[in-house]
Amino acid sequence: MAKRMSFNLTDEEKKRLRRKKISQKSLENYSINEIAAILEVDIERARRIVYESINMSPMFPRPSDQGMQKIAAAFNPLKSLGPIAAILETQRRIDQSLRPFQSLGMSLARELAETKKVFTATGMASILANIDHYPVMSGSASKLIAASILGSETYNQLRVTQLAQDVVLKGFYAQSGLSKIAVQIAGMNDLTNRRLGAFEWAALGSRLQLENSAVMATQKHFMSFSSGYAAVLKDIVQLPKWAEHNPLLAKLPSIEFDAHSTALEVISTEDEDFIERSSDQLAEELIVETSGGIEIYLPKLHAGFPKMWTGALQALQSTNVDRIRHFNVSVRELFTHVIHMLAPDDSIQKWSVDEKDFTNGRSTRKARLVYICRNIQGGAYQKFLAKDIAGMLELIDLFQQGTHGIEPDFTEQQLHALRFRVESALRFLLEIEFTANR
Repeated sequence: MAKRMSFNLTDEEKKRLRRKKISQKSLENYSINEIAAILEVDIERARRIVYESINMSPMFPRPSDQGMQKIAAAFNPLKSLGPIAAILETQRRIDQSLRPFQSLGMSLARELAETKKVFTATGMASILANIDHYPVMSGSASKLIAASILGSETYNQLRVTQLAQDVVLKGFYAQSGLSKIAVQIAGMNDLTNRRLGAFEWAALGSRLQLENSAVMATQKHFMSFSSGYAAVLKDIVQLPKWAEHNPLLAKLPSIEFDAHSTALEVISTEDEDFIERSSDQLAEELIVETSGGIEIYLPKLHAGFPKMWTGALQALQSTNVDRIRHFNVSVRELFTHVIHMLAPDDSIQKWSVDEKDFTNGRSTRKARLVYICRNIQGGAYQKFLAKDIAGMLELIDLFQQGTHGIEPDFTEQQLHALRFRVESALRFLLEIEFTANR
């Protein structure tokens, strides 16, 4: 007889279930958000309950129709994590439960192989478009994905999505502290793929009416940025000590990659689905988490920095036709001060004797960013940070280039995306300092 999922609940949570006349066994039919509402707990507690049940339960004891239904049902409590995380977590559950049942293994392996065919139909990077947006892949949707960067052979050779999956699998199988963060990385990768698959790559920047040279430069930078992100994921797959000790550091590059992709989307498409993607629970959590990080750490660095950041935001939110230029100037000034405070010349002179790290007796920006990452082993993370800061500043310039009209008209979504891109980069620097260096 097949065992059902077993949920490890507190006495108070059990009382809430009884009060609502809901059985424990029926919880497996609910999503994480629904479980949180039923038990009156936060999302993190609901996720922990689901994962504990996964680790405790042998789910698939025999190759029957009922067993196949249970495989499908296994996606349900995990669906809020995104399809990549769901399929990988389901695969992990299958693998764990099948060890005593070798004869069943081949049957379920074939089922899993059939499922994976969906993921490779238009490339692994378009998994979310296949599952969430287009239950039956339409011709127009397929053409859009093929015309987006997700259909680019050069981009797919970077294996960004596959590496995100590898992080999930490695984190879970190793039972490491990265398990929770790994699922979030996969969820962010899903969200990013939805953004990158929503517009044709040739139409990049079309809503800002950019010059062709600016479009080509932006495309080239994003490919370099993507390559740097892939390199960081490769490092994380190896479960380095810095990621084990500070799992948040492993998550930050994925936030940056999604923030940049969001900004590219809003300047490239009038896709009505953007608002839906922006209201995604994970996207909302990232916004709150990022703003909170800045509120905590920025005043700790210097009492005057919050005022500078507020001034930059006020410039962006004003009705001044020149607001993007004012925002650009304010952001550059703030980042210069922050980077110099995190990596002062005297500290770098004690840390490095390499002549390439100095120009006219002053530390280069590259040297300062490497110094900020000095406690994160391996060069991929340092290189990604440098590309991230450069990409953020170039993006503001891109918005500024799109202000040629007498009264440039930016949408609320565009301004929101620009703000989050800058905000996330600022938080990236602060988190590294306060998580890895202090």
